[in-house]
Amino acid sequence: MILSRHAMLRGVKRLTLADVAREAGVSVKTASRVVNQERWVSAETRLRVDQAIERLGFRPSLNARALAGRRSFFVAFVFDVITPLELGVALSGAIQRCRLADYRVLVDQVTASSPDVGRRIEDLVVSARVDGVILAPAVCDSEQVLEVLERLSVPYVRMAPSHDRSRGPYVAINDFRAAFDMTSHLIDLGHREIAFVRGDMTQGASRERYEGFIASMRHRGYPVAPEDVCEGDFTFSSGVAAFERLSRRGALPTAIFASNDMMALGICTTAQSRGIRIPSELSVAGFDDISQAATAQPPLTTVRYPLPEITTTAADFLIELASGSVSGGQPKCKIWDCEIVIRGSTVSPPDTSLSP
Repeated sequence: MILSRHAMLRGVKRLTLADVAREAGVSVKTASRVVNQERWVSAETRLRVDQAIERLGFRPSLNARALAGRRSFFVAFVFDVITPLELGVALSGAIQRCRLADYRVLVDQVTASSPDVGRRIEDLVVSARVDGVILAPAVCDSEQVLEVLERLSVPYVRMAPSHDRSRGPYVAINDFRAAFDMTSHLIDLGHREIAFVRGDMTQGASRERYEGFIASMRHRGYPVAPEDVCEGDFTFSSGVAAFERLSRRGALPTAIFASNDMMALGICTTAQSRGIRIPSELSVAGFDDISQAATAQPPLTTVRYPLPEITTTAADFLIELASGSVSGGQPKCKIWDCEIVIRGSTVSPPDTSLSP
């Protein structure tokens, strides 16, 4: 049996960049630029090198690539508070996209409000020599963190920043529009008294969702009483507390819109424990479309938050920055629209409001 030259190369020795360069008919330096995703290589040459890599089955060593240049081929994903399920979804999108570019992802958790959060980030980027950082809320809004990364010239991408969006690349959703549309859905069903449960108002997303709710109600000509707005903090227990507060005021509203699904599920659980039927006596809507939303009884009407798409886009932006393929100018940004997912927790209201 006669082996091809490519098979012989793979079987006899570890393939090197020189083998790729020889196969593509380019210099080793040019092949290195393509492998390291650097600029100043024509599309035609890049294609030839990529095809040579594919034919030979060449897989570059991360250590060799790091030693050959200034990069480590590690990026960091830094978050503050996020549920394990959401963290898994977020990391899945980022890891898959980084893997395609031969980057690896380090994960770290910090407290954004901590007085030493800047030092924690500096220790991370210096010790691990990361080529860039994805900043999840609320770390993305920490002045300390941003100042450290800018001082160290470490690229970063912010996820859902609440302010100063001209400061570096970011990916976000249109929280205002999504909340406006969900409120409009409830109004279209015939609801006029709609309560709203706010999230942590230090976060920009919470403020935008509340403003979207208010704008939709005003647009349709329906007032919002102060007692129809409850404070929450995105937890199940704050949803329970919000329902307790609403039930003490007298007649319940015909619908409650919570700023996230966990609070909405807290409302549903408490209401049903009091014998209130959802949705025939009380409609409930949430925001995020976490996995429990589809399996709740009844399934929860909610806004789908495109977390996989957001983290994938953030990883794309960061890889471009880390590889030097993005130069000056306006920072890149992407704002995703959200989908209203109508399930069994919202219907047209009964003729009269409930008494608790």
